[in-house]
Amino acid sequence: RDDVVRGAFASCDLPRGSVICIVPDDCVLSAEASKAYGVLKGYRMTEDDDRGDRIEQEALVMALLGELLAGPKSKWSAYLASLPEDVHTLNAWGQRERELLQGTAALEDY
Repeated sequence: RDDVVRGAFASCDLPRGSVICIVPDDCVLSAEASKAYGVLKGYRMTEDDDRGDRIEQEALVMALLGELLAGPKSKWSAYLASLPEDVHTLNAWGQRERELLQGTAALEDY
């Protein structure tokens, strides 16, 4: 939604290193907290895996898909319903479109 603003603002100066918010692990949509965790663990796609960030990202995508498929039974159904339907990422761009970004920082992590 375009009318939603997310953020935190301090009403006073905070010392460096101050904790201003704690989010319990079970309140974070992650592969480990998803309904798909058992399946992902069976395929060695969990935080215990030593294959790197790409596997971790793929596990999160699989977890997200599992939660979307669960619909209203998902713990995160309200959050998932608030996400935009169209996501514009470089993964959806064709080779010609990505070539237009050559020489920019946009392709550094792609």
